[in-house]
Amino acid sequence: GVFIGIAVALGGPLGLAAMVLLLPGIYLVIRFSLASQVVMVENVSGMAALNRSGQLMRGNIWNMVILGLIIGLINLLISTGANFLPGVPLQVIVSTGVEAVLAIFAASAFVIFYFSCRCKNENFDLTLLAQAVGRETGQTLTAGPETAGPT
Repeated sequence: GVFIGIAVALGGPLGLAAMVLLLPGIYLVIRFSLASQVVMVENVSGMAALNRSGQLMRGNIWNMVILGLIIGLINLLISTGANFLPGVPLQVIVSTGVEAVLAIFAASAFVIFYFSCRCKNENFDLTLLAQAVGRETGQTLTAGPETAGPT
């Protein structure tokens, strides 16, 4: 955000050059945005995790951009609302609590997006995964409208 502001402030050919240099960085951040989910869920690390993230993001770049913008907008609106509370101590307490809840919300949204990308690119089925986990723990899981949990 700061670099884009500097590029806009520079204006003219220098600002255009700064923007052109920023675009590959923005693209790489989006392309590798699922790397942490890959590390946690698939137990893959390093360059393999970055390559896997790039593979999952194929065809999903704009979805990630829109998801990031929506989460950022929600964060901005809710965080800004905390600044209208009377008294600095109350603002700090509420702002800290709100930021914690929003961090959990964003992490959950990106994990769901990760599984969405897996389903789209690999026909990954969460029901089969739940059944495999159930077999490992000795439970039988069924997915259907009448039963939603362990049986």
